Amino acid sequence: MLAAYACVLGSYAWNRLATPAIVDSDESIHSIFAWQVHQGMPLYGPRDDPRVQDLFSYTPFSFQVMGNLAKLFSVDVRLFRATTLFAGLLAALVLWGIGRRLGASRWVAAIAAIFFLAFPQPLWFVTIGPNAFLVLFTLLSLWLLLRDPKLSVWTVILAAVSAFLAFWSKQTGLIAIAALIFSLAVRNWRRALLAIGALAAIATPLFIHYASQPGSSFLYNVFVLQKQSPMNWGAFPFPSLFPELLGRFGLLIAAGIWCALSQRSLLDWIRKPEWVFLGGAVVVAVIARLKYGSGPVQGLLMGALLPAVVLSAAWQACAASVMARRFFYVVCLVQGLCLIQSLAPYRVTPEDESRYRQLLDLVAMPGKEVYYNNASFYQVLAHKPVYTTMGRDCYWHGEFDPSRYPEKLRAFLESDPFDVIIVDIPLEDNSWPLYQRVQSGNYERIGDIPATARNADVMTLRNQKLILARKGALGAPVGAPQNIRMPPNILPVE
Repeated sequence: MLAAYACVLGSYAWNRLATPAIVDSDESIHSIFAWQVHQGMPLYGPRDDPRVQDLFSYTPFSFQVMGNLAKLFSVDVRLFRATTLFAGLLAALVLWGIGRRLGASRWVAAIAAIFFLAFPQPLWFVTIGPNAFLVLFTLLSLWLLLRDPKLSVWTVILAAVSAFLAFWSKQTGLIAIAALIFSLAVRNWRRALLAIGALAAIATPLFIHYASQPGSSFLYNVFVLQKQSPMNWGAFPFPSLFPELLGRFGLLIAAGIWCALSQRSLLDWIRKPEWVFLGGAVVVAVIARLKYGSGPVQGLLMGALLPAVVLSAAWQACAASVMARRFFYVVCLVQGLCLIQSLAPYRVTPEDESRYRQLLDLVAMPGKEVYYNNASFYQVLAHKPVYTTMGRDCYWHGEFDPSRYPEKLRAFLESDPFDVIIVDIPLEDNSWPLYQRVQSGNYERIGDIPATARNADVMTLRNQKLILARKGALGAPVGAPQNIRMPPNILPVE
C-alpha cells in the first residue's frame, strides 16, 4: 500500500513538474519573489512601490534559493516547483532518519515519511513556497540533537544554524528556535547560551542589512505585520480542530497522548527534544491556522513530527508482544486510510493549460499595458513591465483600517496606468482600491473567461476572469461602471 500511494503522489508531482501553467495566484506571487532575487531587486522595498513586490510577512531564504537557481538555469515555475520538491524529499529523508534515531524499524520510519508526504494539503511538495524549507531545517535541527546526545559544541552550533534557517525560510520557524533553546536549557544551560550566541551572531548582521536598505519594510513586514491581522477563533472547532486535526490525525494524536502519559514524570517528557519540537509544532498547527489569510498548510510541520515521534514511541512500546505489534500495524493502516484523499481535482488538465495560454496571450497584447492582478508573474513571462499585486494588508490591531493603504500606491491607481485589467472572481480581498477604480466609470467590461465547470475552487486558474478596458484604450466607448461585489468592509464607489 505504501508503494502504491507513493506512486500516486509521484504521478501527480510529475504532472505539476511537466506543465508551465501557473495554477494559483500564490504560485505567481512566490515566483515574483524568486524573480526579484534573480534580478537583484530589493526584497523588502517600500510598501508603496508599484514596481517592487515586498515579501509581505515572509522571510527570504527559500525565495533566495529559487532565485539564485534561476540564475543558473532559467526563470520557470517548473524549476521553482522542482526546488520545492527536492526540499520536501530531503525533509522526508531526514524524517526517516529521525524515526531510526528514535528506535523505529526501517519500515516504520518509512511509514512516517509517507504519512508526511500525504499530509492533507494536496500536493504541498510541488507547491511553490517556503513550507518545505521550513520543515526541512526544523527536522534537521532536531536530528542533530538526536544524533549527538552529548551535545558537542559543533552539534549545538549546527543545530542553531538549522533552526535559524527554518525561521529564515518562514516566520513560523521561530518555533524551531524556541524548541531548540528549551531542549538545550533543560539539559545543559551552557549549551543553551551557546545556541543563543550562535543565533545572535547569524541574525544580527542579516537584520541590520535588510533593515538599513533605502525605504526598507523589513522590520515592519517580519515583526509587525502578522501581529495586526485578526484571528478567526470561530474556525477553531470547525475546521481547524475537526476535521483537519482530529479527523485526519486522530489515531496518531490518541497514540501520542498515550505515549506521553506513559512517561515516568513531566521532566522525562520535556527532556526529550522530539516531544518538545512536536509540542511546538502542534501549537503552530492550531494557532497559525487561525490567522487571517492562513490555511491548513500551517500544520505541515506537525504532519511531519507527529507520525515520526508517535510511531517510533509506539513501536518501542509494542516490542514485547506479537499481538501489540499486530495492533500497531492495524492502527497504521487505518491512520493511512484517514490521510488518503482524492487528488484528481488537482491534476493540471489540457483545459487548464489552454486557459493559461489564453491569459498569457492577453497579458502579452502588443502595445498595451495589460495588468492581471495578483498574477504579476504573467508579466515576467510576457516580457512586459512588471507591476506588483495591488493588495496591501490594512489591518491594525485586528481591525480593518482603509487609511493604512499606501497613498502613493492609491495615487498610482487613480492615474489609470493600465489599458486592460484582468481580475479573478472571487476577488482578492486586499486589492480593493483597484476594484474601486474599475467601478469609477472609466472602465468597461469587454469580456470574461468563465469559470470551469468542475473543480473551479481548487485553483485560481479555473476561476472566472473579468476583462476590463480603460476608456479609449482599445478605441471603444465606455459604458456604466461595473457592478463588482466588493470585499468585506469596502463599499463601491458611488
